[in-house]
Amino acid sequence: MWSLLCRGRKRKNLAFYWNYVMIEYKGYIGDVDFDPEIDLFHGTVINTSDVITFYGTSVTELREEMQKSIEGYLEFCKEPGKTPEKPARIGST
Repeated sequence: MWSLLCRGRKRKNLAFYWNYVMIEYKGYIGDVDFDPEIDLFHGTVINTSDVITFYGTSVTELREEMQKSIEGYLEFCKEPGKTPEKPARIGST
């Protein structure tokens, strides 16, 4: 299940809140910023110490790329000796 959060509230239109956007997938939360040098949005998963990043040109692409990055991370962790880090809870629910 996907959830987009802007300033702590769910919103459908992200155009005016791009620098406050966070995307959630399987409990992992991605913080999204715009990188003007490459003209792309860049996301980093913030609730794990493992490094998981993703890029996209739109919200749809960010969602897809975050999902691919997390699924790739989970697949990588299936290798012997590596356990995926569970996402830390941020804030109260």
